[in-house]
Amino acid sequence: MSRKKSAELEIEIVYRCKRKGLPSAQLIKQHLQNVWNTYGGVKQANLCLVFMNEAEHTALHQQFLNDPTPTDVMAFPYDDEDLCGEIVVNIDMAAQQCASFRKNFSQEILLYVVHG
Repeated sequence: MSRKKSAELEIEIVYRCKRKGLPSAQLIKQHLQNVWNTYGGVKQANLCLVFMNEAEHTALHQQFLNDPTPTDVMAFPYDDEDLCGEIVVNIDMAAQQCASFRKNFSQEILLYVVHG
């Protein structure tokens, strides 16, 4: 039985703001790599994951999607063949939502990362 070779996903994580309870960079990368491999992502790709506050995130939502309302996560694809894109996560919204749905903050962030 031949084993499928894992796709290599280079992940850069940018913290434009931080909050107690964010999952570790190692856990985020492991989670994304597992999903990437499970769903057959391209063999080589780059992904930038950005955590930011609600005000900055909402400004981007307005700028790029012409929507002034807050949202949880946005994804922007790159045009290059070897690049995947950028995922921008609103950590303030994640904190609000995890309280509403009785999840922990780390689980909510991982959901947003995979959703993006």
